[in-house]
Amino acid sequence: MRTWVLLAGFVLAGAAALFAQEPPGGGGGAPQVKVADARPGDTRLIISNGLRVPFESVREQAQHAVGHPFIIEYGASQGLRATMESDQAFEVAIVTPEVLDDMIKAGKVVAGSRYDVARVPVAIGLIGEAPKVDISTPAALKTALLNARGVRWTTNGASLPTINKMIDRLGIRKELEAKLNTPRDQVKLAPGEYELNINLASEILPVKTQLYLGNIPSDFQIPAVMAAGIGASGDQQAANALIAFLKSPAIEPSLKANGMER
Repeated sequence: MRTWVLLAGFVLAGAAALFAQEPPGGGGGAPQVKVADARPGDTRLIISNGLRVPFESVREQAQHAVGHPFIIEYGASQGLRATMESDQAFEVAIVTPEVLDDMIKAGKVVAGSRYDVARVPVAIGLIGEAPKVDISTPAALKTALLNARGVRWTTNGASLPTINKMIDRLGIRKELEAKLNTPRDQVKLAPGEYELNINLASEILPVKTQLYLGNIPSDFQIPAVMAAGIGASGDQQAANALIAFLKSPAIEPSLKANGMER
């Protein structure tokens, strides 16, 4: 009996360890992975949600190039500040330039290590059983936004500069704020009704539960830049190996597939 109890304990401990290492977005309600969860030998990365999908598609290749398993903390760039400002060491951060430059000034990221991985425009996805609406011109976009039952965007995300420019130029801030990010259980969409989700193209394209309408007009675009920098207190050899991988052609097909460009 004691042997079976010990064996069960080992199995449960192993399952818990595997669950803790599941990357973000792996499903099953897994907790958010933090760089603090890293074990000796892990390469610790802090990455904006805007680069999450393309990076995950080349994760195995990147790990092979670096020679260490990754522990990755994903989130909105502004939300990742706290991790970078803490005492947690990390090898590479990939966030917006504003956040990265602040971390360089604070001594958390190595000066001169910045490399701009990709640029990504802002796009719109449609939620609901409705025909595809036109957003190809400022006038058409304005109509689409005003006719939407709800509008969603991340209020601290990398898409915000473009969104602010768009709604101010269109002059509909009050109208949109009245239906911004309404809890989903309070929005009942009838046939023909829709919500619009505004975000980076790399966060719209992979979502199969919404219809990709395309990028918003170029008049409003302030493409978000995903900038990489080397952590000042991390493993410099591993960090440099990852930066070299990011500069290689290996990630380009995934960037393009997710609406991004060099």
